Amino acid sequence: MDKHKVQIKLIELFSRFDYHEDVLEEIEKLVIKPGKTKIFMNLFQKNIKMVEELGNDVIKTNNFEKLQGFPNLYSMKFISPGMNLRILYSYDKVSSTIILHCFYEKDDSGKASYNKHIPIALKRREELEEKA
Repeated sequence: MDKHKVQIKLIELFSRFDYHEDVLEEIEKLVIKPGKTKIFMNLFQKNIKMVEELGNDVIKTNNFEKLQGFPNLYSMKFISPGMNLRILYSYDKVSSTIILHCFYEKDDSGKASYNKHIPIALKRREELEEKA
């Protein structure tokens, strides 16, 4: 799948949600690579469908979690051989999903990197709330 097709598909999938504009670029940088694009897109479509069908109850499934200590901040997991991505998301006042940030779960040191990515997601959520 070439970059242009991925961009179109991402915009189509994201049209169902609110999102921070930087998230599209993050996903493109992380997944438009041989062997990763198709896997990610399939997982993303599956996860999006689960969010749409289950709403906040989606956190009861394996690929989602509520981040402890951070009200209204959740993680969507994308795990497959060679890929361990996370998308942080939130809900607005009317329970619409807001996609905030995408990153590899482990940084180059092999340590979990949620701590440096949570502030990015929180800042983006604040920016979007200010625009609303």
